[in-house]
Amino acid sequence: MAIYKTSELLRQICEIINDGYEYVDIEEYEADDEFPASLHFDAQGEFEAVDYAEVESCDIPDDYNFNRHDVSLNLQDPCGYITFTHSEIFVIEQAVRNALAYIKEESTKNSQYSKDTIADMKRSMIDLRNLQAKLAKCLKRYRFQ
Repeated sequence: MAIYKTSELLRQICEIINDGYEYVDIEEYEADDEFPASLHFDAQGEFEAVDYAEVESCDIPDDYNFNRHDVSLNLQDPCGYITFTHSEIFVIEQAVRNALAYIKEESTKNSQYSKDTIADMKRSMIDLRNLQAKLAKCLKRYRFQ
């Protein structure tokens, strides 16, 4: 039996979902002398399957602590520890919109904030705009009945 790291599986599934595919064919390739066992993903498009990279099996490290609660994170990986309802995503989108409006308004009050604080506000606005674009892409997919 092959073992796979859940964060790698989640990253692959998130990529397929973010590319707009709802269905995927998953095939397991057995290990050979050169390569470990792996899972191959073909997203199902209207006219053809779209090939994605394999997720390779791995060994659990001998010193792995199954009882630990702290996990080393890569900030660019999808978060598998929390999920949101569609309603909560709309709330997050509204909160981002409100935060952008507030920071924009407050950043014009130069006498009230230090130059460092204004610079922090502008950096935050960039991150919020990127998040807003990501949320807009997600929300664009919703169809209301």
